[in-house]
Amino acid sequence: MIKSDPLSRPEPIPLAELAPRLAGEFGKSIAVCRSQLDNGLRILSVKSPSSPILATQIHVAAGNRDVVKGLTGLAHCVEHMMFKTPNMDYDQEVESLGGACNAYTMQDTTSYVCESLAVALPEILELESTRFIDPLIEEDALASELEVILEERLQSVENSPTGLFSERMFAEAFPDHPYGWSILGSPEDLRQTRPEHCREFIREFYTAKRMVLAVAGPLDHSEIHALAERHLGKLSVGTDPNRRFNRPALGPRIAKSEITLRTKAELSATAFLGLLPGTQDLATARDLAAAELLGVILGWGDSSRLIQKLVFEEQIALDVEVGLQDYELGSLLLIDARSTEPGSPAPLRRRIREEIELLAHQTVSIHELEKAKTILATDYIRLLKSSSNRAELMGTIELAYPSTAGGFLARECFFDIQPQDIQGMARNLLAQNSSVVVDLEATNG
Repeated sequence: MIKSDPLSRPEPIPLAELAPRLAGEFGKSIAVCRSQLDNGLRILSVKSPSSPILATQIHVAAGNRDVVKGLTGLAHCVEHMMFKTPNMDYDQEVESLGGACNAYTMQDTTSYVCESLAVALPEILELESTRFIDPLIEEDALASELEVILEERLQSVENSPTGLFSERMFAEAFPDHPYGWSILGSPEDLRQTRPEHCREFIREFYTAKRMVLAVAGPLDHSEIHALAERHLGKLSVGTDPNRRFNRPALGPRIAKSEITLRTKAELSATAFLGLLPGTQDLATARDLAAAELLGVILGWGDSSRLIQKLVFEEQIALDVEVGLQDYELGSLLLIDARSTEPGSPAPLRRRIREEIELLAHQTVSIHELEKAKTILATDYIRLLKSSSNRAELMGTIELAYPSTAGGFLARECFFDIQPQDIQGMARNLLAQNSSVVVDLEATNG
């Protein structure tokens, strides 16, 4: 295995020089225009005059956390059913306009995304109006879609060791809470899902005040607002979006601190899940920024600590992935490592903890922290170059934070993180009831 030489890498640009450049790029990428229809639908847009392609997205404040016991997977099921519309095939209609569409369900939100030529926006919004106002929720259509979801679950979870591993992670990190339930749902619950369950979920959550229309492309905001008013102004008003309902608070988040899942697999793995606050308000933003930077230091890129030591030097890990999973009610810093061998991943688990302990006892150098900020900021700016990513970021941040502007400030606050913040976050992760470790032990039997 070829070993990476960190000494051969160029010095990171000092943050004092880099920050003004990043701020300029950041500002150009997220100059957000904002308005609201009379029914409460929020409209956000960023103008990108250089491309005729338009990203049109509707984000709904309804996700996995809004389902109830016995109906797990309902939010994801509704997402599928929103592509069923009377007297037309939604996908084919979008394709006939030269567009492409998709959707995804997350813990807090469900997002419907479309890319098309800007000139097709009137037709795209007319299609959105049809499916959000009059979705086809009938027994035969639902039964057909449930078979699709059951097959999706079979392939991605039940026949996949990594899928089972991922489900177990969330179940242990969020015990007895919808965040810990499978977004796809259990086979038993899916088979009990009826059209009236979908209709009730749509009536309660798919309302204008709980939706954000996010558009990125060459059109002026005034034109987007006028088209939205014409096509989406008839959406049901619904309940105050700031009111929390069907969203239970997180209780104690520790069942057991270490869990082992034994299954047939080629390689073993271990996952360290640091339990963090949610995004309910900007007060938590600094903690999440410190956690994300700690993650960059540990596992982003070949020169990060875990990859250098566990992959290149000790060769006990095939790869390491680190990422922040931020949700409204509670977040996770996830460190996921695959072992180079089957059997117990205990040595890998122990080494990950030792590296976190090192950060807890020794303050990270300014040099290493600046490098982490440079990596994170550059990745963020690169992300914002895509119209689809900008629309997604606008919509999800609008729903996660009190305001879009506040949400973007939360994203920027990592510039203010100091070495002692990294040390404090590492100590927090090592405190009692602050983490869960899930091991995947590969077996032959």
